[in-house]
Amino acid sequence: MENTVKELPKEDVHELNLKEDSFVKLPNESYDNVEITTDAFIIYTLLYRTYLGHKGLAITSYDMLCEYLHVDANHNDNITNDITDAIVCLINKGYIKNVYDLHYNKLELLKQEKANDDLINENMIEEFIKSKHMSFYTEMEFPPDDFWFKVKDKDLELIFDYLTINKIRVDKFAIARYYIACCRVRHSESEFGYLTQSKLKQIITDSRTVQRYNKILQDDLHLIRYNNDYLTQEKHYCTTFIGFWENEENFKLQLECQIAEKKLIHTDKVKSNKKRSTKAKINNVEKKINETELEKENRELKEEMELLKQQYAKQNTYVPKEGFDDKDTNEHDKKDNVIDYDYLKENSIPVINKSKPKGKIGKSGLKTDKNFESETYKKNDDIYNDDYDKEFDNFIQSI
Repeated sequence: MENTVKELPKEDVHELNLKEDSFVKLPNESYDNVEITTDAFIIYTLLYRTYLGHKGLAITSYDMLCEYLHVDANHNDNITNDITDAIVCLINKGYIKNVYDLHYNKLELLKQEKANDDLINENMIEEFIKSKHMSFYTEMEFPPDDFWFKVKDKDLELIFDYLTINKIRVDKFAIARYYIACCRVRHSESEFGYLTQSKLKQIITDSRTVQRYNKILQDDLHLIRYNNDYLTQEKHYCTTFIGFWENEENFKLQLECQIAEKKLIHTDKVKSNKKRSTKAKINNVEKKINETELEKENRELKEEMELLKQQYAKQNTYVPKEGFDDKDTNEHDKKDNVIDYDYLKENSIPVINKSKPKGKIGKSGLKTDKNFESETYKKNDDIYNDDYDKEFDNFIQSI
């Protein structure tokens, strides 16, 4: 009897399309994790593209990561630092447990600087990464079986490739993280979700770039559908609703349900943008007015200070009483009655005296001859007061 092999019907044969079907599984809570940097989060995601579940290891290299990011490793020095910093961050936070070479030899990436204080040797990692053709393993946690969402490999490829080919000056790591956040919120039975304003600020440093990301991902790459044209009744900006590009009908249906449920109000983006622009101009003018008023106030304070200095100079300079006789003064009184010219000179206080000594008056104050400087006068308690000096010093310090 002839042996025959029964062929399966073609419809029962499943051919895996790696380019279309490959994806990365990420924990639900990972997309808004602020414990690691945006760069580290994207490298963490890319490492899972080559994750070997039966070994608990992901294989990678500097060349491989640059290839994923569509970056020329030979003409981009900054990317070396970015990848190094990302791997150091992942090791520090425990996302990468160990690093091995291809022979499963554990690489000692720690250096002992103090007792019981292990620190990552960044120089060693950088040298290791710069060995561009050297592949290595990173030991990482198994992807979760529950509470996970997926990010397609081809979608990240499309983003990185589009930005590189068109030379668009957008942070690749930042827009990739935003797209991953979109994948997370729409990963549900309804294939629809939303990102609040507070959540966007949490995962994106500059929230003003969100609208640009939305336009690239929707209008140029057809990876998402979004809508952020509705406000709550309290006139606060509403959340950004996210869905799949290829399911427009479902997106519209889910959006209508949200509008009805939350009683949202449609807003004209053009008018809204003009209103924000006008408000920004108002704030700018107010700032200039406040700065002008502050400058004027400072000028007035300086003028007041000059007047006070002049007043203080008058009060600190001795004017002799009429009928003063030097013979009636003992040596101790003479010493007390000598004017402190050093003090006046150090504080730029002009010498003011009712008497008319020999000398000329110039712009910098009264210039006297040596005879005048040697004269002594009796202390006038009516215009010279130690307590007043202390009060004035306190006043100057308070200013």
